[in-house]
Amino acid sequence: MTDTLPIRPTSKETHRQPSLLFPAELTAIELADRPPDAFADLNLDQIVASLTAKREPYDLAPYLWTPLPTVAAVRYRQAVFDDLADDQLRHGLEEFAEAMRVMRRWQSAAEKTSYRRYGQGCRLEAIHRYLTALASLRELLQQVGPRSNALKSIMEYLDEYVASERFVELGKDNRRLQNELASLHYAVRIRGPKVTVTSERSDQDFSKVVTATFERFQQSDVDSHLIKLGPPSFTHVDEQILGCLAKLNADLFGRLAEHCRRHATFIDAVISRFDRELQVCLGYLAITDPLRAAGLRFALPEFTDPPALDVRSGFDLALGLNIDPGRLVCNDATLEGDERALVLSGPNQGGKTTFARMVGQVFYLAGLGFPVPASHARLHLMDRIFTHFERVEDRDRDTEGGKLEDDVIRIRDILQQSTGRSVLVINEMFSSTTIDDAQYLGGAVLAKIGRSDTITVYVTFVEELASAPGAVSMVSRTLPEDPAVRTFHVDRMPPQGTAHALALAAKHRLTRAEIVRRLSRPAQPEPSPRQESTAPSRGAEA
Repeated sequence: MTDTLPIRPTSKETHRQPSLLFPAELTAIELADRPPDAFADLNLDQIVASLTAKREPYDLAPYLWTPLPTVAAVRYRQAVFDDLADDQLRHGLEEFAEAMRVMRRWQSAAEKTSYRRYGQGCRLEAIHRYLTALASLRELLQQVGPRSNALKSIMEYLDEYVASERFVELGKDNRRLQNELASLHYAVRIRGPKVTVTSERSDQDFSKVVTATFERFQQSDVDSHLIKLGPPSFTHVDEQILGCLAKLNADLFGRLAEHCRRHATFIDAVISRFDRELQVCLGYLAITDPLRAAGLRFALPEFTDPPALDVRSGFDLALGLNIDPGRLVCNDATLEGDERALVLSGPNQGGKTTFARMVGQVFYLAGLGFPVPASHARLHLMDRIFTHFERVEDRDRDTEGGKLEDDVIRIRDILQQSTGRSVLVINEMFSSTTIDDAQYLGGAVLAKIGRSDTITVYVTFVEELASAPGAVSMVSRTLPEDPAVRTFHVDRMPPQGTAHALALAAKHRLTRAEIVRRLSRPAQPEPSPRQESTAPSRGAEA
């Protein structure tokens, strides 16, 4: 789509009714100009990259960097996804989006060409495709009858817009000029370097002659030989021929030039914004379609006022976009009553960090009004999401305490900013210190989290943290018969302590009893080299 006109409003763009993504009370919202700090840690940047691929001219990332501030705004957007569950509506909107892309290619050709009359022809075609796309969109919405307030408002606006004097005049003038240009007949004679254009009309239909000539090569009937074409290539010779034709039809080409001048910017601002915002919804559905086809489920979350976490059969969407969906393992994440923290422990490479990312993604995507990767989700609307992962800091600190001090400063900053509406995902914090220090510091963090009501997922090697007030223990499981095999299921259960290490030791016969037994065996005497050399082999005897 590099040949389309850019349609990137600035990040300070405001949204006024009607809008597909924002309700009326958010008329002054500003789109973020950078992703939230937690984006990379939760692999949300990978989701955005997948969604925006091949949709670059629409500049969709700012929408995905801007979570909605109210539950009402989220439900406004959720209703759009409910409408898009209708296959007829979704297919029709995809056709509208494609028609607008083709229209923009013609408009782009009109803007970029140095050939004036060719540009006028491209603009005439662009206006025609714009009018056709809007007529089809209006007919689609009238047939389907969307239920969301967003699409209803678009339909009402469209009814008023196509009935306006400006739109009606644009359509009449454009059709009249197209018909007049299509009725022109002229002849081009080429003799050496000389090209002559006359207004002669031939009685012979050369298209019939060509068809009859090649009829014998036809092998079978097909529905259509039509292919999608964009603006044709053009040369200076073509422009000179058009110049000659314009001299022969000065009045017609004069009215064409005036028409293009008057309607240089014919695309309505509301329609242009709708076209852009529609790409957010269609793009998300496009990247999740393969996962749905593989049997994975998506749900529109329910929202509660007190902080809540209840996710069933959730999965890491970013991971699902990069591996075979059949390999994904779904997990539940639930906090009840006064519980505020999920403390994850278990063997390395067991799916703990993936589970933590899943929870963070579900909260964030819910805040965008998107279906979340789960069969069911009941959440509160977060105000911010924080992460504490091991990474290179993007700001310099004058510290001498190394990684431990850096961990303490980072989590202090997070706890100072977080509220009872926030979500915090911690991955292996304080791993650089002793287990006693990590237990003490982690306990202090969980105590602070408990007082602030911040929903937290804490991946740790310190299993004792699971006993903190408001904390729930979750463990990544292995196969009972083979502890070396991870199942990637994370279940609510007490910490396993040394159970995993003991099971591995038993499998490889490295328990204390096995080692003591082997060491206590009497040593077997080894045969001397002389004895070995004097003993004939069977081969020697033979």
